[in-house]
Amino acid sequence: MNNMVRGRGDMRRFAAAAAGACAANATWWMQPILIGYLITNASLSAPLAGLLVSAEMAALAATSALIVRFAPHWEFRKTGLLGMGLAIIASIATLGLHQFVPLLIARCLAGAGVGAALVVSNRVVAGFDDPDKAFARINVVNLIFGALIVGLAPLLHGVSVTDPYAAILLALLALSVAMALLPKLRPPAANPEQAVGAPVGPLVVGPALVALMAITLIVGISSGTLWAFYGIIGGQAGLSVAQVDGAISLAIVAAIAGSAIGGLIGVRFGRLAPVLAALAIMTIGISMLASHPSAAGFRVATCANLAALYFVLPYVFGAAAALDTSGRGVSYVGGIFYFTGAVSPVLGGYLERVAGIEVVGAAVFVGSAIASLLFVYVQRLAKTAVAG
Repeated sequence: MNNMVRGRGDMRRFAAAAAGACAANATWWMQPILIGYLITNASLSAPLAGLLVSAEMAALAATSALIVRFAPHWEFRKTGLLGMGLAIIASIATLGLHQFVPLLIARCLAGAGVGAALVVSNRVVAGFDDPDKAFARINVVNLIFGALIVGLAPLLHGVSVTDPYAAILLALLALSVAMALLPKLRPPAANPEQAVGAPVGPLVVGPALVALMAITLIVGISSGTLWAFYGIIGGQAGLSVAQVDGAISLAIVAAIAGSAIGGLIGVRFGRLAPVLAALAIMTIGISMLASHPSAAGFRVATCANLAALYFVLPYVFGAAAALDTSGRGVSYVGGIFYFTGAVSPVLGGYLERVAGIEVVGAAVFVGSAIASLLFVYVQRLAKTAVAG
């Protein structure tokens, strides 16, 4: 693809890739609303509500990794549509369920479905000439989607005890149309000198890819541990439920700006300097959230956290795509990010109950330092590979 989206076929690829990314993020965006509804309206305890959301994200991450590992040759359009179909059927079933175990099964199936769509999204974008910019622009679409689904969900109040899942179902139905626009594509070659669709050998999981997976794990957990508890933190800051929702929407707008800036900059200044700057900003934002902020501090911190997160992710994904143009490497890295969506609510709940959220503020400094050093290591490996 010539730099980004130019021809009609390229637009269709971009639209389908954006749809897969949005589908995978639907539950992620709705976490604060889902947990509140499951506790209040579905009579689940806080640990069970967190476990339900975490299990869905875990199913997403696991399915993504399994498809990349055992079915790298699956045709993209068919994989995406089958995944979206499964997620839609499971989401329809969710609306008629009220017990924890049936809800758990249905949401895990939904997670598996969008996990397949995520693989398609990541592997299609990895084939773009400038994957850093492509991932940044996909993020902009995803963030706008997040603002819309969070903003429109309250309009479904009174539909059922699982109102937020009705919003997710409607979103999946719309996104499946965009996924259907994807042309029939064979998996791209792992190396530029191979023909598209050539047999792809085992992915070599080298030190650079492992480091990028570790960075994604650290960044995702650091940012996501408090995400599901924004409602609680905002309430402690003196904000009403509507004001917290407004603060989250504002933070999503800030994230759109952060991702758009990343898309404009690209790799003009390399990857290292932008990543280090974003990690520093994210650390400050998370530390503010963990220190019982004022209402104004809560709003600023949520904006800083999300803007920095969605600025840095395209650079990490772009670095993974540069290691393996078939998109399998970035699919592993992307799967790790959604795995953090499974771990973070449970970890956040545990820390809040046992040690208090203040410990997150201290831990994020250590995590950001480790992530920064790992990215420096990745960049040095890349320079060595080019020189060699």
